[in-house]
Amino acid sequence: MLKITNVDTPTEHRLVLEGRLTDPDTRELESAWANLHRKTGAGRWIIDLRNITFIDERAEAVLLGFSREGAQFIACGVANTYRLEQLGIRCKAAPDCQSVG
Repeated sequence: MLKITNVDTPTEHRLVLEGRLTDPDTRELESAWANLHRKTGAGRWIIDLRNITFIDERAEAVLLGFSREGAQFIACGVANTYRLEQLGIRCKAAPDCQSVG
């Protein structure tokens, strides 16, 4: 199950993801991303993966697409960080990482 929270500040627009990022949930994530773009137009878009425990292949493709559209990523844990790097997605490690991802 995936939980998506939209957090807007004056300087950035963030989608905070929690749980497992798998194929059935990627549609919901793509919809949230499209709504964010429609609502905000331009800006700094952050995908926060600190509390993601699993990323499947379909989700990898979706995240790669977001990266090509200008998303920046925050991740925790060796597995998620490594997986993103293997896709060519640069991510920033969060200094406050306490997740299991």
